[in-house]
Amino acid sequence: MKRSIFTLISILFLSYHPSISQGPISRLSAYIGGGTGYYLGDLQPLAVPTIKTFGLSGQLGVSYQFYRRFGVSLHYQFNHLRGDDALSTDIKRRNRFLSFHSDVHEISLRLTFDLLRSDKFKTIPYLIAGFGYFHFNPLAADGTALQPLGTEGQYVGTNDYPLPYTLWAPSIPVGLGFRWRISCRFSVKAEITYHKTFTDYLDDVSSKEYPDKADILSMPTGSPTTTLAYSDRRVDPANAFLSRGNPSRMDSFLDMNIGLVIHFGKCGSRGGIYEDCKALYKNMAH
Repeated sequence: MKRSIFTLISILFLSYHPSISQGPISRLSAYIGGGTGYYLGDLQPLAVPTIKTFGLSGQLGVSYQFYRRFGVSLHYQFNHLRGDDALSTDIKRRNRFLSFHSDVHEISLRLTFDLLRSDKFKTIPYLIAGFGYFHFNPLAADGTALQPLGTEGQYVGTNDYPLPYTLWAPSIPVGLGFRWRISCRFSVKAEITYHKTFTDYLDDVSSKEYPDKADILSMPTGSPTTTLAYSDRRVDPANAFLSRGNPSRMDSFLDMNIGLVIHFGKCGSRGGIYEDCKALYKNMAH
């Protein structure tokens, strides 16, 4: 019975402990992690995600805790995004037969707000918000770069079609994370982040109307026949979506990552929280 009480106290101590037991908490840290990314846009094939709609994701950065609950980080995020009409259960979407994949590289400045005090709790939930800038390059399934083709008539040269889009765009990342301190030197963290973007061309699809075939074939630059082949890929035009895309809503994406955090600076007199718990348990047991 006595040992069970000690065990219970030790478990509680893992979640809450005074800062003196942990020692000084470093303000500066670096982190690296990986996980998965998910695209949200015109070529999102399914309402419920499956393994085929996720891509690899990775992150690294440096953070500085400038106040008890507030921190700032310089963050790099990589996401491989993809969308494919062929995966859809909707026959009209499958007959549209558009697809893309793209590597997205984002640099952002992020603020974090700890919902619990890091000098009192070992597991800290926190909020994320920031501003970023990212590069993307939508490719067809065979690796053909779509932006230089002007698949929506960007290079026709008339006001009837949109201007060519840039492969750089701003973003606003917002999310939720959990940081678990395992020692004075290391923590692990898990985050889910939604990236609001200001482009509708992550997938090379935006315009509602398909470009006129005669206009595409008369383009003064590029390869008109190649552009036409990637612009309108409908298998059965009579049984496909009437619109190519939806220009009223910007594309976005999210990622879920797990990472390792390395805290810099001098540790306290004890080696970390696990050592503190072991010492507490030993003292109480005797």
